[in-house]
Amino acid sequence: MTITIRIDDDVYAWLQKHGRPFETPNAALRRIAKLEPENRGVVPGRSRRKRSQTGAELLKRWNIPARKALYSKDGTFYHRLTEFPGALCDQGGYIVFRTKQDYLDYPGVQVGKKTNVPRGVSKLDGYIKKV
Repeated sequence: MTITIRIDDDVYAWLQKHGRPFETPNAALRRIAKLEPENRGVVPGRSRRKRSQTGAELLKRWNIPARKALYSKDGTFYHRLTEFPGALCDQGGYIVFRTKQDYLDYPGVQVGKKTNVPRGVSKLDGYIKKV
């Protein structure tokens, strides 16, 4: 969602002073506020934060016995698994759900529109540590 805001000349001058060449005002504010960078407004080839890993990458790297894997850095919040067997991964390992019913009924896993694992997947029985 894009919202238009109005700023006065002093704020705009401050923003220009703290911005980087070819950086949009929004990108500068995101960087200064330490928010995740956006895709728009970034000059191609310019360095960015290291891209986080994905479930698909970990599925291959760790040879996870699943059709689909989802990744969350802290292991607490995910999209909803739609393919089974499916896995939820964090930085250090994963857990596999053989069936949709196993996933929906698993103690400590709350499935709604999204998947919430309040204590983290690393605390679940069946978690496989890889790191």
